[in-house]
Amino acid sequence: MIFLFGYFASGFAAFKLIEYLHRRTRPPDDLWAQLRARSTPPRTLTEKLLSRIFWPAFCYALVLPFWPVLVLWQLWPTPPKPLPVEPVFAVLPEHLQQQLSIAEIEAREKVFDPLGAVPDLPFGHHNALWRSFLAKREEHDELWSFEANWQPGYGDGVLFSGYALVREGAVGEYLVVVAKVLTGVIIPRQNNSM
Repeated sequence: MIFLFGYFASGFAAFKLIEYLHRRTRPPDDLWAQLRARSTPPRTLTEKLLSRIFWPAFCYALVLPFWPVLVLWQLWPTPPKPLPVEPVFAVLPEHLQQQLSIAEIEAREKVFDPLGAVPDLPFGHHNALWRSFLAKREEHDELWSFEANWQPGYGDGVLFSGYALVREGAVGEYLVVVAKVLTGVIIPRQNNSM
């Protein structure tokens, strides 16, 4: 009998310790604090007895026999929730439009600025990016234009267009020239993640 009394007394002390620690560590915008602030205080003696004595005693009586499980549950570290995997844009074979030569692409992307603020080069200020893209090209790689409607994990759809290196039938490196947000357009999800 003394063991049983000690077991329940230890459980009660553990609950009070957990309650005390919870009150010290919870944020000020705690949900229970908001609910308590909005609830009406008990007015009659019966309501006071029910809310301050009967219901707490009833809950303790239900949970007290299992207090070691609850203490372990409070002490056991909970693993962090995994972050959702955001889709990553990739050029797929169905996005390819037309095979082009370097000369054709440079003629298409020649920037004409009557004020002379942009260099008279293919891709204008981004010519160095174009040159580094071409440096990744191997002898038998093909250059293709692509256009892809893509839906990221959130927000509006995006229209990507540019040029891709195709090596032995597989799409490799790509250069995005236009990324246009399609406001208010939700594109049906496709298998367009790597």
